[in-house]
This record gives sequence, structure tokens and C-alpha cells, in this order.
Amino acid sequence: VHGLSVGVTTGTSISALLKCTMSGKGNSGANYLLRAVVEHKGTADTGHYVSYCLVNDQPLRRWEYFSDEQHHAVTEETVLGAQATMLFYEKLEESSRHIIR
Repeated sequence: VHGLSVGVTTGTSISALLKCTMSGKGNSGANYLLRAVVEHKGTADTGHYVSYCLVNDQPLRRWEYFSDEQHHAVTEETVLGAQATMLFYEKLEESSRHIIR
């Protein structure tokens, strides 16, 4: 998304990363929900990519870890502790902003 940047610093709260607001040219404070995180494990020469994806089963929100044929549930703290290579956000419609608490 053009113009969207997420800066993570020590002490950043989970809720601050799970949602973000984009403002600027052509945007009116649109809200976004973190849907997936990609993490690279290894070195620049070799390694493996894994992902964490949000499974949005309302009213419960759960995260799943994926690595090749493996997958299992993980906590939000685990996801947010990952050394993220990429973050994927979903733009929330005005009517669905209640998802974020």
C-alpha cells in the first residue's frame, strides 16, 4: 500500500500492530487489520520462509503458523515477536471497524 509504513519499536503494544491507520494524500484515515506476517529464518545466503496468518473466526481471533507441511495455532504474542520480513494488512470497511478492539 503506497504511503503505509509500520515502525515497530520496543514496547509497541499488540493492539498498535494489529491495526494501523493510514492517512495522507487520498486517504481519510482508513483503518487496516494485520492479516499475515512472513518471517525469514536463516541467513542471507540460505534459509526458509514461514508465515503466520490470522484466522478470523468471530468472535474468536486466532493465529496459525505455516511452514511447508506443518501448521499449528500460535498466540498473538508469538506472531508479534517474529522478525517480520513482510506484513500484510486488510483495509477495513467502515462497517467492519468493530473487529478491532
